Amino acid sequence: MKASSPKVVCVLECLAYGGLEWHAVELLPRLKARGIDVEAVVILGGGPLIKVLAERGIRVISLGLSVATIYRLDQWVPAAWRLRRYLQASSANIIHSQHYMPDVLTRLAAPRGTPIVSTVHQWEPWWDNGRRLRSRLRTRLDVTLARWRDVRVIAVSQDTANAVSRTFRLRPERLQVIYNGIDLNRFPLDQLPSLPRDASAPVMIQVGSMHHRKGQSVSIGAFPLVLKEFPNASLLFVGDGPLRGDLEAQARALGVQNKVRFLGKVKDVIPWLHASDLFWMPSRFEGFGLACAEAMACRLPTVTTNVIGLREVPVDGVTGFVVPADSPEALAAASLRILKDPALATRMGLAGRQRVVEKFSIERTADEYARAYEDIVQGRWK
Repeated sequence: MKASSPKVVCVLECLAYGGLEWHAVELLPRLKARGIDVEAVVILGGGPLIKVLAERGIRVISLGLSVATIYRLDQWVPAAWRLRRYLQASSANIIHSQHYMPDVLTRLAAPRGTPIVSTVHQWEPWWDNGRRLRSRLRTRLDVTLARWRDVRVIAVSQDTANAVSRTFRLRPERLQVIYNGIDLNRFPLDQLPSLPRDASAPVMIQVGSMHHRKGQSVSIGAFPLVLKEFPNASLLFVGDGPLRGDLEAQARALGVQNKVRFLGKVKDVIPWLHASDLFWMPSRFEGFGLACAEAMACRLPTVTTNVIGLREVPVDGVTGFVVPADSPEALAAASLRILKDPALATRMGLAGRQRVVEKFSIERTADEYARAYEDIVQGRWK
């Protein structure tokens, strides 16, 4: 960055373990390494990643809310005032918010004249749900404040950018796409196993929180079809969430509970990716699909769904197969094509790794964020 490098305050909801939060942990120190004076403000108190960011040289300030919701005025109105006082004292050149409540609070609290950037990580289903009063109110508040403060928006995928453009009706020049990225140093080639391994006992893996949009129920529905061809196959789930009990019950009902492992939350998913042969991600929608990129970095062939956000990460027929959402039959059929052809699995794994190197590295992401900040300071992103 040049001498005009800005001071950026990044406003986050929390720093618990999560995809958005880990992305901030990876991104902010790299922005600092590029000469940007960057610090983080957290709406909620605590979070294990606060310590990680601090160890990486990023100052973190917590506003100490206990609930991040617009329906608790007693919580977020005082927080908006605390945030305003902090931002006024910070002399920030740019304020960068991520997620709904940080977006709302930042647009209310930011000093007039200070540019605001918002990273939108996914299409929100309530944007298009006009039948629910709460959805309409949330959307109206989001849109009104964004247009009032003339917010610049970074979307993590082109699909997400299209949804933002449709919903927020921002001027086109206010919107750009910067893909999320992963730290390729966590995936060194000399530590990646050769694929496939035991062809008679393949391992499928899915990584993600256990919510409806992630589609774990589709994976469990597809697994018996795979077992017909590969009786020694196994299925791993990494992650946890409110649907775990229902998913375990589904596995028991289908008689596959002994071949399905629910690993819960793990600190490091990479060893489990290394222990697997095929990555499943039958999501109903995504913002980007970072878990898919990590699997591709491990040279895993993938079977994913043709849904918003996720479809921009793999390449159908090259890094894996892309199938319709909510189709266990399609997921199983595509998987069997890969499992029955070890040479195809190897080619797809190598192609996936190459795509991540070229398009989805955290260094490239940091370069593009740094360039966006500089464009604001220099008046090129107006």
